[in-house]
Amino acid sequence: MKRLARILAAFIAAIVLAVVLAGLTYQPAREAPSSLGGKTIDVLGARIRYQQWGTGPDVLLIHGSPGSLEDWSSVVEMLARTHRVTAYDRPGHGYSDARPGFATYGKQADVALGLIDALHLEHVVVVGHSYGGATALAVAARKSPAVRSVVVVDSTVYPKGESPTLLFRALALPVIGVGLSRMLGPAVGEKKIRSGIDEAFRGAIPADDFYALRVSIWMQPRANQILADERVHMDPALSELGASYSSIAIPVAIVGQAEDPVRRPQLERLHAEIHGSTLELVPAVGHYVQFQKPDVVIAAIEAASAR
Repeated sequence: MKRLARILAAFIAAIVLAVVLAGLTYQPAREAPSSLGGKTIDVLGARIRYQQWGTGPDVLLIHGSPGSLEDWSSVVEMLARTHRVTAYDRPGHGYSDARPGFATYGKQADVALGLIDALHLEHVVVVGHSYGGATALAVAARKSPAVRSVVVVDSTVYPKGESPTLLFRALALPVIGVGLSRMLGPAVGEKKIRSGIDEAFRGAIPADDFYALRVSIWMQPRANQILADERVHMDPALSELGASYSSIAIPVAIVGQAEDPVRRPQLERLHAEIHGSTLELVPAVGHYVQFQKPDVVIAAIEAASAR
């Protein structure tokens, strides 16, 4: 029995060592493929990838978790006809640098406002999808004179009351999480990403390249660690952020799924809490409203810009 215990202990130690080594030796991709492009700029000590299109009033697009600036590809061409549109990879996602301690909406707002300052954007309409929507609200709560209005697209904006799983807590650890992702990702990552996309589209079928692009970006071990870190801190961060909603004084437009049993009541509550906000609940659509109903999202952004 003692011999078996020693063998088991040695086996566990070997696995832990392998995970740690996988995390320590990981080198994240620092450059986006040439097919995607983008420029980089330093914001709060992090190298942030961004792209810009068009000229006119400024619009800043913030993606969800996981995500990248490509999550806005369905609307940028139309918006760029009348606006200067900027989208970026949030820290640790896509091809932007990761930074410890950035898994709060306040820190994400600091990055967004830092990018606005670095790129000299003015009277900006800040648009956020999913995690990015709560980030946009955190930006609005800062009361920056550079921000004109905010558009929230199908976001979770109040705590769900869900306790993160042990796996999520492990993946959120900087070295161990990256190591686990490197070891487990090739076996389960692509299948999980594809099933998650299918669920998010609620029965609609996105283009094949939608899957392929996101698998290539979201399978990055660093992105998985950042995703887990944001999920672990999400409820406490939303609890803190929610206290500021009633103080938001700039125009806020809210767009979301009409049939979602979790986000719909949250967005209705947000609409009631922010004076003068607008709410549009879109029927027969999934989480990626900007892909399934791009005209609705574009109209909300244009209306916010006009206000």
